[in-house]
Amino acid sequence: MSKKRILIVDDNWDILFLLAHSAKRLTPELEVVTASDGRTALDKIQKQPFDLVLTDHVMPEMTGVELARKIRAIAPNTSIFLMTAYEANRLTEDVKDIGLDGFIGKPFKIPDVLATIRQTLKDLTPDGPIASPTPAPLLQPPQITARLQQLWNETSVRTVLLLNTDGEPLQAVGEAGRAETTRLATFVAGTFLAVSEFATLLGDHQSSFTSSYHEGTRYNIYAHRVNNDLLLAVVFNADRKPGPIWVYTKQAASAIAAMVED
Repeated sequence: MSKKRILIVDDNWDILFLLAHSAKRLTPELEVVTASDGRTALDKIQKQPFDLVLTDHVMPEMTGVELARKIRAIAPNTSIFLMTAYEANRLTEDVKDIGLDGFIGKPFKIPDVLATIRQTLKDLTPDGPIASPTPAPLLQPPQITARLQQLWNETSVRTVLLLNTDGEPLQAVGEAGRAETTRLATFVAGTFLAVSEFATLLGDHQSSFTSSYHEGTRYNIYAHRVNNDLLLAVVFNADRKPGPIWVYTKQAASAIAAMVED
C-alpha cells in the first residue's frame, strides 16, 4: 500500500489529539496531520497533498463548510468529510456545490470515525483495505457493574463512567445519557493523551499520568487510570468537596484493575 495522508481539523484540542492518535494506530502507512483552525489547515493543504480531510464545522474565523469550499478550489480530488452536531439535511443547501464525501455526526464514537477513514482509504487504495483495529472489549461482567454501582452509591456523584483510552464509553452509572457519556469519554481520553503528548514534547518519554481533574462552574470531572487500557471518570457538582470522591474513585479503579487482570 502506498503512503496515505489525512488532515484532521478541529479547534477542540482534546478531540484533535484523540482522533489523530486513534487514526495513527490504523496502519504505519498512514500519515496523520492536524490543524486547530481553518487557516492553518489551508496552509498545510497548499504545501502538500492530502487524500482525506476530516474537518469540524463550528470553528472560529472559518467554518468547516467555508474550509471545505476553499479546499475544493485547491485540491479537487481530496475526499472531505464534515464533522458536525447539526443534522446533515440542515447543511445540504450550503454544501451542495462543494461535493462533500459525507458527514460525521457529533457526538461521534471513535470506531465510527475510523470506519469512515478505512472505507475512504480502501476506495483510494488499489492494493486493498488497510487493517482494522481490534474491537474494544465489552467489559460488562457483573462484578465490574456492581463495583461501578458501589462507587456511585459511595460518592453520590452525577455520573460514573468506565471508558477505554481510545475514548469509547464501556459502562456508565448515573444520570448521563448516551450523548453525554460519549462526549465525556472523548474528553477524558483526549485529556490523558494530550498531557502525555505534551510531556513527550518536553523530552519526558517515561511518565505515566494516573489522574486528571477539571473544575467547572457547575460540575467537576475527575478521572483516574485503571490500567494501560482503561480509565474511570466521575462527574460531580462543583460545590462538593473533591477529596473523598478522589479517594473512593481511586479505590474503585484499583478494584476494577484487579478484576480485569483476573
